[in-house]
Amino acid sequence: MDIEECITAYNSLMKTVFSDKFNKLPVSLMGDIKPQFDSATLERAINEVITSCGVQETALLDDGVVRSCRV
Repeated sequence: MDIEECITAYNSLMKTVFSDKFNKLPVSLMGDIKPQFDSATLERAINEVITSCGVQETALLDDGVVRSCRV
């Protein structure tokens, strides 16, 4: 992916994941912290980005080749 595709995918991912709150109140009656957003929505959004790039969801992203830092 080039930079523009990454920015577009990131913006789409953020709109999908953070558009609806999972819980309205951040704490339960007992004072426990509750998650604000659904992790399943995040997983589906990430899988959409991966498959839109032509990679299978089950493909390993680490092919075992050691690469040097490019920064």
